Amino acid sequence: MTDILQARQLDGIPSLVEQALSISSERPRVVRIGIPIAPIDPLGWLQAQPSPIKTYWADREGSFVMAGVGAAHVVSGNDRFPPYGALFQRLRAGLSCAHPNLRYYGGICFDARRMADPRWMRWGTHRFLIPRFELLSTGAGTFLVCNAFCTNGNEDQRKVDIIRRELGDIVLGPCERRSGLPVIISRHDRPDGRHWFEMVAKALDAFQDGGFEKVVLARESLLEFADVPDALAILCRLSAAVGNAYLFMFQLRRGMAFLGASPERLYRRVGGFIQSEALAGTRPRGSSDEADAALAAVLLHDNKELREHRYVADSIRSAFKDLCKEIREDEEVSLVRLRDCQHLIRRFEGILGDGKSDADILQALHPTPAVGGCPTGAALEWIAKEEPFDRGWFAGPVGWVGYDSSEFAVGIRSGSIDGTTHSLYAGAGIVSGSDAGREWTEVDDKLDTFSRVLTQDA
Repeated sequence: MTDILQARQLDGIPSLVEQALSISSERPRVVRIGIPIAPIDPLGWLQAQPSPIKTYWADREGSFVMAGVGAAHVVSGNDRFPPYGALFQRLRAGLSCAHPNLRYYGGICFDARRMADPRWMRWGTHRFLIPRFELLSTGAGTFLVCNAFCTNGNEDQRKVDIIRRELGDIVLGPCERRSGLPVIISRHDRPDGRHWFEMVAKALDAFQDGGFEKVVLARESLLEFADVPDALAILCRLSAAVGNAYLFMFQLRRGMAFLGASPERLYRRVGGFIQSEALAGTRPRGSSDEADAALAAVLLHDNKELREHRYVADSIRSAFKDLCKEIREDEEVSLVRLRDCQHLIRRFEGILGDGKSDADILQALHPTPAVGGCPTGAALEWIAKEEPFDRGWFAGPVGWVGYDSSEFAVGIRSGSIDGTTHSLYAGAGIVSGSDAGREWTEVDDKLDTFSRVLTQDA
């Protein structure tokens, strides 16, 4: 009976969209129609949809989950130097205070000057979209939402017919998750062990020369599957395996997706209130409470890890002084524990100064020394010269932008799918005193969390 009632409600959506489109407006806007529905597992529902364009976002607390199908509007580009101001101006053109949960979802590449790999060029240096349909789960309930971007042009009426056709493809009712994956037939790491040790040695020499103080080196692990893997099957496995992380997936078509489970917030803004955090320094979790506490104690007193973390905290503090008229930060460094590892963390919050915008925030915060280095410019130049692969969206900002709020995670603990190849990414901070073997092991531990998810029995 519930499915029948939902189907009848859905049948009325095109007429509601048509009515809304008939209302004249002086600027482009998004018509948004939502109906409450019985709770459905968002990941299972999204897997069941035939559309090749799929988007998923869940915050760390699981209090806001969005599973999106199709695209009502896309803002993208391949600018070598992303004009953040122009980007956010385009994003805000269709947003309205009337729809507080209307958001553009997407991401920005790590370093636009480096984008050269054809795989990443197809993504653009930035790409954000409003899904055509959303399954939205919030504290207020579960809703199925339809979005239409209208410009008061001749094309608006055609959108009603398109929505009616696309609506007919939407699968209703409870949907079971499918987590099966093809067999992995090969693995190749860039850089390999020899090249990694050479890169670390070069970085340590550069520190002695005074070029910079910290650089984050990353690895790409390319896994070749026997067939094209389902990005949502991977995300289903990640969802079950990780905790206290942002879960995200952007799929442009079957066999072309970027997804991950990031523990790190770049920033969250609500009105003029902003939050960020310095997350750096890593130890694995222990096999017992005693072992876990011992590893935590070592992390909290390790000079190298504390220095690495301090670079990140100092950078965020400096950015907040320029952005905010009021600032508060944790008095001491503390620990954040994930299922597979633990990190040092210091949290920051503030009240933005007059006229400060998301464009200013991104310009000031990205990339933090947790994924780039210190000083930023020198570290980025070194990464571009020495790393043997294009990071693309790895370690870039991923998240959403709403009318008067926004949130971005750092796109770490992530991977990209390109046909039958799934690339995993992870990095480690290198400072004076770093040991190449220990840093290789740290990256291995981060990659293993993801790779175990891919190889375990469904």
